[in-house]
Amino acid sequence: MFMLVPQARASDFVKITNWLAEDKTLLRSAALNLFKRKTDISLPAALPNAVTCKNCQTEIPIMGEVSHLPEAFSVPCPLCGARKMFERSEVHVAKPT
Repeated sequence: MFMLVPQARASDFVKITNWLAEDKTLLRSAALNLFKRKTDISLPAALPNAVTCKNCQTEIPIMGEVSHLPEAFSVPCPLCGARKMFERSEVHVAKPT
């Protein structure tokens, strides 16, 4: 890293040592700040999807991504038990409860 020559004074060595110590402190604090920033960033929670039952207007949660659904699908209503056909275009973001 640094090569000290015989003509170097002790004060030069102290200056270099202090500079390295400050540099390590700065690097350490920068790394900690970077780590804090990464952990402070929270990804938005995935919004649940749902369809509305055609009989009782209850929201039926849909698991998985909408893009993976077929164009037409059926799901049973957990409240009234009716199983109706839905289109992918009928899927919406579930209302918060």
